[in-house]
Amino acid sequence: MRSIVCLLFTLCVSVCSLVQGAEVLTVGKRQRAILVSRDLAKQWQVGDSVCVIQRERTIACGKVLKHGSSGSIIKIERRKGDIEIGSKVELASGRSLAMLEESPKIAQHTSQVEFQKRLNVSAGMNVTAPFAHVQLAISDWTIGIMPTYASMKSSSGSITGMGGLLTASYYPNQLYKGLWLMAGAGYYSFALTIDDLEERGGTLAVAGAVGWRFLLNSGLNVGLGVGGQFLTSRSTATLSAEFSGFLPAALLDIGFLF
Repeated sequence: MRSIVCLLFTLCVSVCSLVQGAEVLTVGKRQRAILVSRDLAKQWQVGDSVCVIQRERTIACGKVLKHGSSGSIIKIERRKGDIEIGSKVELASGRSLAMLEESPKIAQHTSQVEFQKRLNVSAGMNVTAPFAHVQLAISDWTIGIMPTYASMKSSSGSITGMGGLLTASYYPNQLYKGLWLMAGAGYYSFALTIDDLEERGGTLAVAGAVGWRFLLNSGLNVGLGVGGQFLTSRSTATLSAEFSGFLPAALLDIGFLF
Protein backbone atom coordinates (compact mmCIF):
# COMPACT_ATOMS: atom_id res chain seq x y z
CA MET A 1 0.00 0.00 0.00
CA ARG A 2 2.82 2.38 0.90
CA SER A 3 4.47 1.70 -2.46
CA ILE A 4 1.24 2.59 -4.29
CA VAL A 5 0.94 5.86 -2.34
CA CYS A 6 4.54 6.81 -3.18
CA LEU A 7 3.97 5.99 -6.85
CA LEU A 8 0.81 8.13 -6.96
CA PHE A 9 2.62 11.00 -5.25
CA THR A 10 5.46 10.84 -7.81
CA LEU A 11 2.99 10.82 -10.69
CA CYS A 12 1.17 13.79 -9.18
CA VAL A 13 4.38 15.80 -8.89
CA SER A 14 5.29 14.99 -12.50
CA VAL A 15 1.86 15.95 -13.80
CA CYS A 16 1.92 19.22 -11.82
CA SER A 17 5.30 20.07 -13.31
CA LEU A 18 3.99 19.45 -16.80
CA VAL A 19 0.94 21.61 -16.18
CA GLN A 20 2.99 24.40 -14.65
CA GLY A 21 5.09 24.76 -17.79
CA ALA A 22 7.72 27.45 -18.15
CA GLU A 23 8.16 30.51 -15.96
CA VAL A 24 10.20 33.70 -16.18
CA LEU A 25 13.42 33.32 -14.15
CA THR A 26 15.29 36.51 -15.06
CA VAL A 27 14.31 39.73 -16.84
CA GLY A 28 16.85 41.79 -18.78
CA LYS A 29 17.42 45.27 -17.42
CA ARG A 30 15.77 46.83 -20.49
CA GLN A 31 13.19 44.03 -20.79
CA ARG A 32 14.44 43.12 -24.25
CA ALA A 33 15.20 39.53 -23.28
CA ILE A 34 14.18 37.07 -20.56
CA LEU A 35 15.48 33.78 -19.21
CA VAL A 36 12.76 31.18 -18.64
CA SER A 37 12.68 27.68 -17.20
CA ARG A 38 12.49 24.83 -19.70
CA ASP A 39 8.93 23.92 -20.67
CA LEU A 40 8.62 20.30 -19.50
CA ALA A 41 5.36 19.76 -21.37
CA LYS A 42 6.66 20.77 -24.80
CA GLN A 43 10.01 20.76 -26.57
CA TRP A 44 10.57 24.31 -27.75
CA GLN A 45 12.69 24.90 -30.83
CA VAL A 46 14.96 27.85 -31.51
CA GLY A 47 12.86 30.38 -33.40
CA ASP A 48 9.52 29.33 -31.86
CA SER A 49 7.20 32.18 -30.89
CA VAL A 50 6.24 32.32 -27.20
CA CYS A 51 4.25 34.73 -25.05
CA VAL A 52 4.41 35.87 -21.43
CA ILE A 53 1.12 35.62 -19.52
CA GLN A 54 0.45 37.70 -16.41
CA ARG A 55 -2.87 37.60 -14.56
CA GLU A 56 -4.55 35.92 -17.55
CA ARG A 57 -3.30 38.64 -19.90
CA THR A 58 -0.66 38.48 -22.63
CA ILE A 59 1.99 41.01 -21.64
CA ALA A 60 4.79 40.26 -24.13
CA CYS A 61 5.75 37.96 -27.00
CA GLY A 62 9.04 36.99 -28.61
CA LYS A 63 11.11 34.17 -30.05
CA VAL A 64 13.28 31.44 -28.52
CA LEU A 65 16.87 32.59 -29.02
CA LYS A 66 18.88 29.85 -27.31
CA HIS A 67 18.59 26.87 -24.95
CA GLY A 68 20.92 26.40 -21.98
CA SER A 69 21.28 24.23 -18.93
CA SER A 70 19.52 26.84 -16.77
CA GLY A 71 16.68 27.54 -19.19
CA SER A 72 15.81 29.19 -22.49
CA ILE A 73 16.62 32.75 -23.57
CA ILE A 74 13.70 34.57 -25.19
CA LYS A 75 14.22 37.68 -27.32
CA ILE A 76 11.25 39.98 -26.66
CA GLU A 77 9.77 41.47 -29.85
CA ARG A 78 6.56 43.08 -28.57
CA ARG A 79 5.60 44.21 -25.08
CA LYS A 80 2.84 46.30 -23.54
CA GLY A 81 3.88 46.24 -19.90
CA ASP A 82 6.62 45.29 -17.47
CA ILE A 83 7.49 41.59 -17.37
CA GLU A 84 7.51 40.09 -13.87
CA ILE A 85 9.60 37.18 -12.60
CA GLY A 86 7.43 34.10 -12.13
CA SER A 87 5.09 34.91 -15.01
CA LYS A 88 3.93 31.98 -17.14
CA VAL A 89 5.48 31.51 -20.59
CA GLU A 90 3.81 29.42 -23.28
CA LEU A 91 3.92 28.83 -27.00
CA ALA A 92 2.21 31.68 -28.81
CA SER A 93 -1.30 31.26 -30.15
CA GLY A 94 -3.18 33.38 -32.66
CA ARG A 95 -5.17 34.96 -29.85
CA SER A 96 -2.16 35.93 -27.73
CA LEU A 97 -0.32 37.38 -30.71
CA ALA A 98 -3.38 39.39 -31.71
CA MET A 99 -3.46 41.00 -28.27
CA LEU A 100 -0.05 42.56 -28.96
CA GLU A 101 -0.49 43.61 -32.60
CA GLU A 102 -0.68 47.30 -31.72
CA SER A 103 2.17 47.20 -29.20
CA PRO A 104 5.44 48.85 -30.22
CA LYS A 105 8.12 46.53 -31.54
CA ILE A 106 11.21 46.18 -29.38
CA ALA A 107 14.61 47.08 -30.86
CA GLN A 108 16.34 43.89 -31.99
CA HIS A 109 19.88 44.11 -30.73
CA THR A 110 19.80 42.04 -27.54
CA SER A 111 21.88 38.86 -27.56
CA GLN A 112 22.44 35.96 -25.23
CA VAL A 113 25.58 37.60 -23.81
CA GLU A 114 23.31 39.85 -21.67
CA PHE A 115 22.70 36.91 -19.34
CA GLN A 116 25.68 34.60 -19.73
CA LYS A 117 28.87 36.51 -20.45
CA ARG A 118 30.25 39.21 -18.20
CA LEU A 119 34.05 38.97 -18.61
CA ASN A 120 35.75 40.58 -21.62
CA VAL A 121 39.43 40.00 -22.41
CA SER A 122 40.97 42.08 -25.18
CA ALA A 123 44.32 43.13 -26.62
CA GLY A 124 45.19 45.99 -28.91
CA MET A 125 47.35 48.93 -29.84
CA ASN A 126 47.49 52.52 -28.62
CA VAL A 127 49.15 54.34 -31.54
CA THR A 128 52.32 52.16 -31.55
CA ALA A 129 52.13 50.85 -27.96
CA PRO A 130 50.53 47.48 -27.16
CA PHE A 131 48.11 46.95 -24.28
CA ALA A 132 45.69 44.39 -22.87
CA HIS A 133 42.40 45.01 -21.08
CA VAL A 134 40.44 42.64 -18.84
CA GLN A 135 36.94 43.88 -17.88
CA LEU A 136 34.35 42.43 -15.53
CA ALA A 137 30.77 43.70 -15.87
CA ILE A 138 28.83 45.08 -12.90
CA SER A 139 25.45 46.46 -14.02
CA ASP A 140 26.08 49.06 -16.78
CA TRP A 141 29.69 49.45 -15.61
CA THR A 142 32.80 47.34 -15.90
CA ILE A 143 35.88 47.35 -13.73
CA GLY A 144 39.14 46.36 -15.33
CA ILE A 145 42.90 45.99 -15.36
CA MET A 146 44.90 47.38 -18.28
CA PRO A 147 48.59 46.41 -18.51
CA THR A 148 50.16 48.81 -21.00
CA TYR A 149 53.34 50.26 -22.46
CA ALA A 150 54.25 53.95 -22.48
CA SER A 151 56.70 55.79 -24.70
CA MET A 152 57.47 59.52 -24.98
CA LYS A 153 60.22 61.16 -27.01
CA SER A 154 61.47 64.70 -27.58
CA SER A 155 64.68 66.51 -28.47
CA SER A 156 65.80 66.40 -24.79
CA GLY A 157 65.34 62.69 -24.21
CA SER A 158 62.87 59.83 -23.98
CA ILE A 159 60.78 57.94 -21.46
CA THR A 160 59.82 54.30 -21.96
CA GLY A 161 58.19 52.01 -19.45
CA MET A 162 55.65 49.38 -18.48
CA GLY A 163 52.74 49.86 -16.14
CA GLY A 164 49.11 49.22 -15.52
CA LEU A 165 45.82 51.00 -14.98
CA LEU A 166 42.76 50.18 -12.92
CA THR A 167 39.82 51.15 -15.14
CA ALA A 168 36.11 51.83 -14.89
CA SER A 169 34.08 51.81 -18.11
CA TYR A 170 30.46 52.78 -18.69
CA TYR A 171 28.25 51.37 -21.47
CA PRO A 172 24.98 53.40 -21.61
CA ASN A 173 23.30 51.30 -24.32
CA GLN A 174 24.37 47.68 -23.78
CA LEU A 175 27.31 46.01 -22.08
CA TYR A 176 30.30 45.77 -24.41
CA LYS A 177 28.31 47.27 -27.28
CA GLY A 178 27.96 50.78 -28.65
CA LEU A 179 29.18 53.90 -26.90
CA TRP A 180 31.65 53.43 -24.04
CA LEU A 181 33.39 55.82 -21.66
CA MET A 182 36.51 54.86 -19.73
CA ALA A 183 38.54 56.39 -16.90
CA GLY A 184 41.57 54.89 -15.19
CA ALA A 185 44.46 55.44 -12.81
CA GLY A 186 47.64 53.49 -12.22
CA TYR A 187 51.43 53.40 -12.04
CA TYR A 188 54.34 53.16 -14.52
CA SER A 189 57.93 52.08 -13.99
CA PHE A 190 60.01 53.87 -16.62
CA ALA A 191 63.51 54.46 -17.93
CA LEU A 192 64.47 58.11 -18.56
CA THR A 193 67.18 58.55 -21.20
CA ILE A 194 68.96 61.87 -21.88
CA ASP A 195 71.91 61.65 -24.27
CA ASP A 196 74.01 58.74 -22.95
CA LEU A 197 72.58 58.88 -19.44
CA GLU A 198 69.78 56.60 -18.26
CA GLU A 199 68.01 56.29 -14.91
CA ARG A 200 64.93 54.45 -13.75
CA GLY A 201 61.98 55.96 -11.97
CA GLY A 202 58.25 55.67 -11.42
CA THR A 203 55.16 57.78 -11.91
CA LEU A 204 51.45 57.81 -11.24
CA ALA A 205 49.17 58.05 -14.29
CA VAL A 206 45.56 58.97 -15.00
CA ALA A 207 43.76 58.21 -18.26
CA GLY A 208 40.47 58.71 -20.06
CA ALA A 209 38.90 57.64 -23.35
CA VAL A 210 35.64 57.59 -25.30
CA GLY A 211 34.84 55.15 -28.08
CA TRP A 212 32.54 52.67 -29.76
CA ARG A 213 32.51 48.88 -29.38
CA PHE A 214 31.11 46.44 -31.94
CA LEU A 215 29.77 43.15 -30.52
CA LEU A 216 28.85 39.92 -32.32
CA ASN A 217 26.59 37.21 -30.87
CA SER A 218 29.62 34.92 -30.77
CA GLY A 219 31.15 37.20 -28.11
CA LEU A 220 33.82 38.59 -30.44
CA ASN A 221 34.05 42.37 -30.11
CA VAL A 222 36.13 45.22 -31.53
CA GLY A 223 36.68 48.54 -29.81
CA LEU A 224 37.72 51.91 -31.23
CA GLY A 225 38.49 54.93 -29.05
CA VAL A 226 40.35 58.19 -28.57
CA GLY A 227 41.63 59.84 -25.43
CA GLY A 228 44.84 60.28 -23.51
CA GLN A 229 46.76 59.75 -20.32
CA PHE A 230 48.84 62.00 -18.10
CA LEU A 231 52.04 61.02 -16.27
CA THR A 232 52.50 63.01 -13.06
CA SER A 233 56.31 62.68 -13.00
CA ARG A 234 58.90 62.90 -15.76
CA SER A 235 62.05 62.94 -13.66
CA THR A 236 64.35 60.70 -11.62
CA ALA A 237 66.74 61.45 -8.77
CA THR A 238 69.18 63.36 -11.01
CA LEU A 239 67.61 63.58 -14.47
CA SER A 240 64.60 65.52 -15.67
CA ALA A 241 62.92 65.51 -19.08
CA GLU A 242 61.12 68.43 -20.66
CA PHE A 243 57.77 66.77 -21.36
CA SER A 244 54.25 67.96 -20.76
CA GLY A 245 53.44 64.48 -19.48
CA PHE A 246 50.38 64.12 -21.73
CA LEU A 247 50.18 61.08 -24.02
CA PRO A 248 47.42 61.19 -26.66
CA ALA A 249 45.70 57.86 -27.29
CA ALA A 250 44.09 56.26 -30.35
CA LEU A 251 42.88 52.83 -29.31
CA LEU A 252 42.06 49.72 -31.30
CA ASP A 253 41.46 46.41 -29.53
CA ILE A 254 39.91 43.01 -30.25
CA GLY A 255 38.30 41.07 -27.42
CA PHE A 256 36.16 38.06 -26.59
CA LEU A 257 33.48 37.56 -23.94
CA PHE A 258 33.64 34.68 -21.48
